[in-house]
Amino acid sequence: MIIIFIKFLLPAFLLIYLLQRTLDKYDSKSKAMLVLLLISLVFNTALAQNYNYNLIPYPERDGYSISNMLAYYVFGENYFGHWNLDLFKSGYEISIYVTIILLIIYVSCLIFERRKKEKE
Repeated sequence: MIIIFIKFLLPAFLLIYLLQRTLDKYDSKSKAMLVLLLISLVFNTALAQNYNYNLIPYPERDGYSISNMLAYYVFGENYFGHWNLDLFKSGYEISIYVTIILLIIYVSCLIFERRKKEKE
């Protein structure tokens, strides 16, 4: 569970750092947060698709499997042979929480930047 959470947060912090380094002083921080939010939404969609793919067992599939490349990045080989529906569900729920947190940070950055512009 912790590994999945770290696989979401570590790239997010790295991307925030890289985006802040490349953006000028006058560019807004909300641009960096918007990029992270969009990436998080893509991961969210991939994990939802993987979870829904495994909800209904089909006879031609033997057990649980990973249905896309992004879900494979999140779960990887660490759980090979031990993939289950609860693992896929918890990964999807964590991605929802991360997306909600990024959305709150994005909105707060927009509010902060608007107030900063009004003071100038």
